Amino acid sequence: MTSKPIRIHRSWARYRWRMLVLIGLVCAVFAAAVVGVAAIVAASRQAIDDSTAGNQAGRPFVVQTGAGLARTLDATDGFEPIAESLGTIASGSRLVDGTVRVTKSPQLPVATLLDGRRAEQPAEVLVTLATASTLAVHIGDDVEVAAADQHAVSYRVVGVVVDPADRTAQGAILNDADLEPSAVAVWASDHDPASLKTVRTALERRTASYQTLDSALETSDERLPDAIADLKYVPWVLMAVASCVLLGLLLALLPVARGDVAGLQAAGMTARAASSPIVICVAASVLVGHVLGVVGVQASLALARDPLSAAIGQYWLVVPVPWTTTILSLAVVAAGIVVVPHVVAVAEIGQTWRSRRSPKVASGPIYSALALLVGVLVMGAASLGTLSVPPSQVTLAAPLGAVLVAGGLPAFMRRALASRKSRAATRVIDLRLSHGVHGAVTFACIVIAAASSHSAQVSQDSSAFESSTRAEAPSGSLLIDALPDDAAGTLTRRFTDLGGEQFDAYEVPLETDTQLRVTSPDLIRCMSERHTLDPDAVPAECLPTGTYSTINTVVISTTSIPAPSADPALIQGGEVGVLTFPTGSRTASTTNTVAASPGDTLGGHLPGLVLPADPDVLDQYGLQPGGTQIVVLLDFGSLGEQAKASLRSDVARLGPGAQVMDSTGDSAYQRDRVVAAGQAMAAGVLASVILILAAAVVALAHRRTMRVLIDIGTPSRPRVGMALRWAAFPALSILATLPIIVAAAQVAGVGSFADSGYWWAVPPATLLLASVVMPALLLRVPPRLGE
Repeated sequence: MTSKPIRIHRSWARYRWRMLVLIGLVCAVFAAAVVGVAAIVAASRQAIDDSTAGNQAGRPFVVQTGAGLARTLDATDGFEPIAESLGTIASGSRLVDGTVRVTKSPQLPVATLLDGRRAEQPAEVLVTLATASTLAVHIGDDVEVAAADQHAVSYRVVGVVVDPADRTAQGAILNDADLEPSAVAVWASDHDPASLKTVRTALERRTASYQTLDSALETSDERLPDAIADLKYVPWVLMAVASCVLLGLLLALLPVARGDVAGLQAAGMTARAASSPIVICVAASVLVGHVLGVVGVQASLALARDPLSAAIGQYWLVVPVPWTTTILSLAVVAAGIVVVPHVVAVAEIGQTWRSRRSPKVASGPIYSALALLVGVLVMGAASLGTLSVPPSQVTLAAPLGAVLVAGGLPAFMRRALASRKSRAATRVIDLRLSHGVHGAVTFACIVIAAASSHSAQVSQDSSAFESSTRAEAPSGSLLIDALPDDAAGTLTRRFTDLGGEQFDAYEVPLETDTQLRVTSPDLIRCMSERHTLDPDAVPAECLPTGTYSTINTVVISTTSIPAPSADPALIQGGEVGVLTFPTGSRTASTTNTVAASPGDTLGGHLPGLVLPADPDVLDQYGLQPGGTQIVVLLDFGSLGEQAKASLRSDVARLGPGAQVMDSTGDSAYQRDRVVAAGQAMAAGVLASVILILAAAVVALAHRRTMRVLIDIGTPSRPRVGMALRWAAFPALSILATLPIIVAAAQVAGVGSFADSGYWWAVPPATLLLASVVMPALLLRVPPRLGE
């Protein structure tokens, strides 16, 4: 009894092997693409995580401070110093510039050890992989290292290390038990630094900063190379495309499988016994294809690990398997196998149900009319809200009104199409066809009305705000807040060595008792008129506009400038307002104004006012340098990919506790537009798939009807006309929603619809293309009745 099913499985697999190979090949290709891209992103992210852990020597906390706190930390148990400076490494006639790091503990796991061992003696050194390659040195060779303007000293190479995030990094790691604390800016610790009062005080005064390893790992995506960062969401897009292609392929091959099932049933098998071997073979083909695709791409990536990582300047220790993506992609294809047989069942049930049910001109006319009426009222109320100054919040309800109108339109569009004069039989068939896709068309209209109006509104709002507000930071810049003075100098030298030309550095003042802040003179005047020193107590109209930071920080210039410079949005009449706050208080102690010239790069996340390093000016405000600097690399975005990756690694190493803002990518407004565009595309694909699936079900249910029309000699022209009228129902319904979308975006948005871009039109265009496919589904009939 058990041999018969096996013979059927094998016989059918041999008979339809081409179909099974095609299904398996499609699954293998998409599984390889989805999992492969996800594995590349995961490998790059893992390299950055390994680099971050190596920079912190695997310790959960790292403190960054100047010389003032160094001796306290040196005398405290649990704090390991890691000093760094620029230097040279030489072997014979070959010499490279690089970073020289010095530790006290011989076994402190700084960087990732590739070969050899850690330096244990003062005469031993670790060199980076790039340095060993450039100098052509191996373990046991001697090199000369000169650090921080010191004389070169000979060391024996005992190991080779690498920064996984920057394989091109040149440098060496030394061990010095007598390391001077004043030369150290970074301290790795197993203890929470905030538990020490001295460190907590330094943190409050902004003379020190600290970071946990967990928080550093959470921000690893910010250090991804640009080429990899662009791939983060590609697996999900590919997965959506793969699911649509697989569903389409299975639906296209479904008539073949149905014919085989009918043949087995004619031979005396039950429907379940006849379909079981086919479903199992298709499922096995899908599963085998998916597994082969995943295994193949993982093996290929493992073999190509070194050249792939070298292309983006990283060193991948492993290529991890992205289990979440792998399992989810398998679940998607498994869902496809489950869905397609149900499509057939629904088609058969639908055919029987429609044969027993008299057609109606409209589906749920009362509900459709109610939705249309409420939608029109909401749109009207929202339009009236635009007449007030400023516009009323009721204008935000316009998209809701558009959704209601879009949901009610298809029923009336179907009624209008059904009201034409034609033969009763033709009219009955038209009604049944349109009734079958009515729900899908209504769903599609609702989805595109919501997605398109949202996309258009986000685009025009972000364009309006972007044009009226200064950027958070100069485009293409890298902002680091804040670095110790020595580390800031090292970073700017590295920046210029790698080809950078424009940078600014500002000294952060020591805020022991008071904090100096800058704002607009109008805010100072409003506070004076209301006899208050609390800036939160004045109306919002008094706050300056056109800037992200209405009350910003004050810093000291590290270069010679003739006069103070400030955020242009804060300058009024050549002056800015100055507020002095007692440390920890939200109420100012004094207010003043000071003359200032516009600074093009100031404002936003950068300081709002830069004072000259003139002792008289600093004494006037009671300021003194705090030992840390804010550094902004203005043309960071113009550097090459490897140079940017190297500098990001330098920042993570020199300033582990610093706050970093990378403005080389899209701005927040651009990201909003990209997200809205992605949502519009996803909505268009979703609605199109639903519409095509519904059309496929209706076409399957009416195969016999179309076959009968051919057998009785009906010319092709009436059948084509019937298919075109069927496709006209969703097409005209979609076109009718376009003015509703435009009106909703114009009413709810703050800008002009001309700034809405073109992504809002993608969902309607996608659905119109889906409508074009519908006639082909209906006109494709079996060669003879009964199949």
